[in-house]
Amino acid sequence: MGRVQDAVCDALAAEIASREKWDEPPGLYFLYLEDGKCRVSRMGVPDALWASGPPPSVLSALADCLGEISGLLQPIAPGTLHGAAFYTETWTVPQPDAGTAERSEVMADAMAHRIYTRPDRVEARTMWAVDRAGIVYGALQRRDIDPVPRTTVAYPKAGARIGGDVPKALERMVTAMLADTAPGGRP
Repeated sequence: MGRVQDAVCDALAAEIASREKWDEPPGLYFLYLEDGKCRVSRMGVPDALWASGPPPSVLSALADCLGEISGLLQPIAPGTLHGAAFYTETWTVPQPDAGTAERSEVMADAMAHRIYTRPDRVEARTMWAVDRAGIVYGALQRRDIDPVPRTTVAYPKAGARIGGDVPKALERMVTAMLADTAPGGRP
C-alpha cells in the first residue's frame, strides 16, 4: 500500500474508533488530502433522510442528486477533495473458508440481504470510501470483538466495475464532484 492509501485507511479507522456508542445514524463524509494526511468531514445529512429507506438506497439517491448538479459542483470542489465515504452500522458474520458449503451459504445470504437473520451475526461499525483513483476502502469494527477497526483496500482493475451498492454510489459522487473518470474507463 502507498502512503496515500495508508492515510485514507488510518482516517477511516480513526473515525470508527472515535465512536463511543452504538445505534447511531449513517453518515456521508468527504475525504480531503492535505500534506499527506487524510481528513474526513461529515456532511449534514438529516437523520430523517437516512430513516426514509435503507441507508444504501438513500446514499444512492443522494449520489443521483449530486450527479444532476455536477456542472455546478465541479468548478467549486476544492483541490484537496480526494473522495467520498459512508458510515453505517450493519451486521456481519464470520467468513468461512473459500470453496466450502458454509461460504456459499454466507455469500447467498449476503447477496439476498439477509445476514441480519443469521444466528451467527455480529453487529459492526463499517465505513466505505472511494477515492478519485477509483480505489475502494473499507473499515470494519465488530462489536465486542475487534478492539480496533480492520481496514481493506481494493485497487481498480482495467475494464472492471466497482461492485456493491455503497461503493458504486460513492464512485458516482466522486465523479460528480471531481469530473474524474476511474481507471478502466468507468465513468
